[in-house]
Amino acid sequence: MIGDVTHVAAGPAATVLPLISGEVGPGQALGGMILPALLGHGFGGPGLFALLAHAQVPQEL
Repeated sequence: MIGDVTHVAAGPAATVLPLISGEVGPGQALGGMILPALLGHGFGGPGLFALLAHAQVPQEL
């Protein structure tokens, strides 16, 4: 998993402590932790929903 962040809402909260303590820089926090979670949930969630919704509709001839 990229950034070890599991959720876009929990990601920023889990990123603040290493950012404040200096373990990671702002670029690494945003590009390696927050942005991948945001993109994954922004595109992966709707994409999965669209696939599941489409699979439930019978094909009309």
